[in-house]
Amino acid sequence: MAVLLCNPFGQEAVRLHRFYKVLAERLARSGMAVLRFDYVGTGESEGDDLIGQLDLWSDNVLAAHRELRQRSGCHRVAWIGARLGATVAHQAATRLSGSLDQLILWEPILDGQAYLAQLALDHARSVARGGLSLPPASERPSGEALGFAMSSDLLEDIAQVTPRLLTRATPVRTTSVLGQPDDIELAAAVQHAQATQPSLRHQALQVPFDWTSEEALNTSLVPPAALQALSKLLEDARS
Repeated sequence: MAVLLCNPFGQEAVRLHRFYKVLAERLARSGMAVLRFDYVGTGESEGDDLIGQLDLWSDNVLAAHRELRQRSGCHRVAWIGARLGATVAHQAATRLSGSLDQLILWEPILDGQAYLAQLALDHARSVARGGLSLPPASERPSGEALGFAMSSDLLEDIAQVTPRLLTRATPVRTTSVLGQPDDIELAAAVQHAQATQPSLRHQALQVPFDWTSEEALNTSLVPPAALQALSKLLEDARS
């Protein structure tokens, strides 16, 4: 089996970088081919950081999927996406030609407006910690979130994301949605979507993770419980 790892956005991608590296090494030792990549305009990829859009990043996921299959020779493939990367991965899966064995969505963003409001708040708090005045409350970032530029197109794309995303059909054999046990809204979104997408399943993953913290002082960079949960899902799909 081959595994594609889809990044979240901005500071969350920085926080997850170490975890994805350790996970990739662990999966590779178990005999799986693993590909990590950066969307256009992010990380090591080409392109201005203001060209990012969810449709474009979904295209990148599909291109990475084709590259992974070609390089590995594997026909059985699984995708893992975290936070906004999970949202992008699910969006890409709705456009996938052919089948996908497993889609794992770790705390996907399903309420785009709430996510933007949280990014704006986290950015304001970061500015205040730097000794500057706390900016006024905002419903979305004003062109930047924790040091990462966000175009008006990207902001609008994210604002349009709702739990209805999970009701869209995909050629995936099993889609696992992982979230905190107390995330009632996520569990309800999965339960609602299961009426039309029976391959969906919800799994509680009690792993505190400061997704947008620049310091990451309060949680582990590589939580063992998350490594074990993701690895087991992939092993179950492979067997």
